[in-house]
Amino acid sequence: MGRRIEIRLLEGLPEHLQATILTSATLRTVRPDKPLENRVGETALAWLRERAIGQPYISFAFYKWPPNGPAHYGLLYAYNPITDRTFRLPFSETAGETENIASWDEAEIELHLFALKQFGRPSAV
Repeated sequence: MGRRIEIRLLEGLPEHLQATILTSATLRTVRPDKPLENRVGETALAWLRERAIGQPYISFAFYKWPPNGPAHYGLLYAYNPITDRTFRLPFSETAGETENIASWDEAEIELHLFALKQFGRPSAV
């Protein structure tokens, strides 16, 4: 029998970011500049690691601008506590095919590919 890959959404990242970094309505709804995006990324990955340590599954969370409704811009994060590897991917639910950014569906596919890569090549099919 092969290994089972489990990926779980950890709830609470948006609330944590809104309480610590994204404290104004503008910061919560307007696409962040690069310095703010980097701060959000560092904080999000630290939050994710803290909650995922010791778990036997890959954890993921995301934040999107604006937080309610379709995301004009969002960041998806994942962490594998077994390998100590992280994943980060920007996405949009509104950009369509006109921008060079992943859709939410593509982001989900990339998340699953990240999970598969963590476990090496299959020994049997």
